[in-house]
Amino acid sequence: MLVFWGAIRNPKSTIRNLTILLLLLLPQALPQAAPEDPIEQSLRRFTKVYSVIEEEYADPVIPEKQIYQGAIPGMLRRLDPYSVFFDAEQFRTLQQHQEAKSEGFGTIVTVMPGRVVVLEAFTGSPAARAGIQPGDEILEVNGARIAWLGVEEIVEVLSAARSQQVRMMVLHANGSRVESITATPAQLAESSVDRAFFLRPGIGYLRISSFENDTAGELKKAIENWGPRLQALVLDLRENHGGVLGSAVETASLFLPQGATLLTAQGRKSEARQFTVEKADAVGQKLPLVLLVGGRTASAAEILAGALKDHRRARLVGETTFGKGTVQTVYPLSEGTGLALATARYLTPSGRFIERTRTAQGGIRPDAEVPPAGYNEFQAFLENRTEFLEFARRLRAGGRPIPRDFEVTPQLVDDFRAFLNDQQIPVNEKLWSDNRNFIRTRLKTEIFNLTFGVAAGDEVAAGADPQVQRAVELLSAGPQRF
Repeated sequence: MLVFWGAIRNPKSTIRNLTILLLLLLPQALPQAAPEDPIEQSLRRFTKVYSVIEEEYADPVIPEKQIYQGAIPGMLRRLDPYSVFFDAEQFRTLQQHQEAKSEGFGTIVTVMPGRVVVLEAFTGSPAARAGIQPGDEILEVNGARIAWLGVEEIVEVLSAARSQQVRMMVLHANGSRVESITATPAQLAESSVDRAFFLRPGIGYLRISSFENDTAGELKKAIENWGPRLQALVLDLRENHGGVLGSAVETASLFLPQGATLLTAQGRKSEARQFTVEKADAVGQKLPLVLLVGGRTASAAEILAGALKDHRRARLVGETTFGKGTVQTVYPLSEGTGLALATARYLTPSGRFIERTRTAQGGIRPDAEVPPAGYNEFQAFLENRTEFLEFARRLRAGGRPIPRDFEVTPQLVDDFRAFLNDQQIPVNEKLWSDNRNFIRTRLKTEIFNLTFGVAAGDEVAAGADPQVQRAVELLSAGPQRF
């Protein structure tokens, strides 16, 4: 599991603050309510119940826990799975993500039960300045021993540490010493277009991890930087959970003509609103295009995928998307809190709802259904044991030079087999022969992760990705396939 490791004030009067907050959530209903209005009656009952709980419950009642984490989320769960209340810290984090910024230490780590290994420390980041390097293992964080924790507990520890100075015990990659390191998190800029490389001459690959305020600008810059070398494009949305609607609309303008319909939003309080391309950008209008989609492609990413598919502007490869067909509006509330509320449902340009419901699968089906690469039993065993990463750590610690044109030789594959034997993992000849190509790719991926960064490792992995390979096949076949 890869992880980017990069305050609520106590109210003076619980009942007073609860009433104010509920008034903010229902700003139009209460001022017009009649004395016997059902909404007013319900709120009166709620405040009476809470007053009894606060006065009589056996233990002290924490207002933030009961209201912010209990009453309000409980009310929203009755609406839909997507409407969310944010406390002050969560709302600040949301706003940072929309600006493509976050607080952290500037590392990418792999998390396993009882272990955290650094894959990359960004140049100039707090972690790099503190002396943390790829291959280092984090043994302890603010007194919490990693070896005693499961994956979810480790993620919680790392997430909590991002907002404060942290003291870590670090085992350096060469295994020579354990060092106590103190680092202070800093605000880090994050790019939502976080991968860019050529799959083969003329065919570029760009990954959009989310839709933030500057995503379209980042995508345009990446395309322009490639210039005439770029003849066709694979756009990866498989892990894109959505983001800012306007950003997806602006991104679509890079590929669709002016006036093209992108979506129609239908809400209870307003007439249907149609979103169209207001000003097309010439940068990507003629590029043959394939989108990679999957079950984690959601919301704004589905808007882009649906628009490009319906206009026959791109082919979709992968699996059916998640099916989150709601538009959420974010409302700032008192005390730095916020509310994301589903205010409309959207339709693709062809007039199709994509929302997943109890009776409809929802989502957007790809033109070419290609399952992701899976693991056989032996491959899954090696992955769970993190043997590839451990071998790459030892290789790098041994000082062997790794140039950019490095390839895994047959001898290195045999060295890995000897390493497995040392770990009491004997492998018979047939098993070894059947999995040799997989082993070669995984070794190169982990070696590049630690030597050149995770982006370089992802580039290696893309070469063996069946969904990426299918996209390249479609683009290589020429424009007649679109």
